[in-house]
Amino acid sequence: MKITDLEPYRPHIDNFDLTEEQKLELVNAIVHIAQVVLDRKLGQAAIIKTYDSDDNF
Repeated sequence: MKITDLEPYRPHIDNFDLTEEQKLELVNAIVHIAQVVLDRKLGQAAIIKTYDSDDNF
């Protein structure tokens, strides 16, 4: 999920001395971190696994 509308986040980010592009990058980085933390907490990270060539599916 990529954030493109900063309006809901303005109260939290407008005090930072950043360009609009930097604010978008910041919000998207925070959202990504939150998604990774939640995925790990809920066990979704276990879905990602590397397989050897002789593994059967």
